[in-house]
Amino acid sequence: MKKTLLIFTLITCLLKVKAQDLILTNTGDSINCKITKVEPENVYFTFNRDNQIRSTLINTTQLKEYKFNFYKSTLLPANKVFNNKEYSHWRYGFNIAYGYQTAKSGAYKNSIEKDYYNGLRSGFSFGADVTYFIQEAYGIGFKYNRFLTSNTLNNATLIPNNGGPSFIGNLSNDININFIAPCFSIRGIPKNEKNALIMNVALGYVGYRNNEISDKKYEATSSSFGAMLDFGYDVGLSKSTALNFQLSYLASTLSYMDVYDGTKTERRTFDKNSLIGLGRIDVCVGLKFRSGK
Repeated sequence: MKKTLLIFTLITCLLKVKAQDLILTNTGDSINCKITKVEPENVYFTFNRDNQIRSTLINTTQLKEYKFNFYKSTLLPANKVFNNKEYSHWRYGFNIAYGYQTAKSGAYKNSIEKDYYNGLRSGFSFGADVTYFIQEAYGIGFKYNRFLTSNTLNNATLIPNNGGPSFIGNLSNDININFIAPCFSIRGIPKNEKNALIMNVALGYVGYRNNEISDKKYEATSSSFGAMLDFGYDVGLSKSTALNFQLSYLASTLSYMDVYDGTKTERRTFDKNSLIGLGRIDVCVGLKFRSGK
């Protein structure tokens, strides 16, 4: 719950940041405004004059310079800025990532077991997403992420959790974690318009599956609610293609596990002190495509 509140706090803070632009004319006049479109011949902008909101343009021959986000606060209500600027409505693509699970693990019986289960913390993930930007800065979309990790230990001394006799055998785990969710996106575009700073917040479904071999084959499955927060930067390769670098964090916990041993399924539930954490950090790289100008 605390992590979810932190995510919404970050969104609220970003939405409240409304910087304003500066236009400086050849005659020395400075205009506190919101620049909405830049063309080779003209710059379009909206400004507040005597409490009246006006939208106009100025020829570039009359300009000394202009600066985005020059003023820290705005004199314009958000619904009064008439945006003449063309922008990409659609953003979609895929990424691959190295992921590391940050959640604490349970107690280990020995150092070999500790090393084995720590080996399951890291793995690779791949994902895909699509976003439609209603405005240049804000969009809604959908994302999918799949995390994979596995490990094998041969001739391991296995001590059953039920207190039965230990035996020597092979141990293996093959785990996949799926995340599917709608998302909300915030986009900041610098002056060159090819690059973009992206933040995504996604809230949705987490599916967990672990295929384990120890004394016999087991299949453990579960599901839960999860939240994923992305901070990324698109480096424009062209107007329609960008190389994306992204840092993501998934927050989720499992309160139960359905374990199938080949003949029957047993549900194991966990109290609040023994929930299974799926918290994970992903370092991602991918390709993003933009269209719909």
